[in-house]
Amino acid sequence: MQQALHILRKDIRCLSYEILVCLAITSGLVWAHLSGGVQGEVFYSSAMLTVLLASISFLLPVSWWYLTSRLVH
Repeated sequence: MQQALHILRKDIRCLSYEILVCLAITSGLVWAHLSGGVQGEVFYSSAMLTVLLASISFLLPVSWWYLTSRLVH
């Protein structure tokens, strides 16, 4: 059990930046959905924010894929 916890701590320490990026993208998308920005009129009034939300929703699976591949290798 101690060896598994040691490996987990090592992986978290080694992948801390990737984990933070994934959490930031996830929290940004959650915030946009909870504030009604995806379907509400708040973000559709600005085309730039609509493009930003589209890119965030595209980057979320890409960031998960990258983090998973770094963790495996």
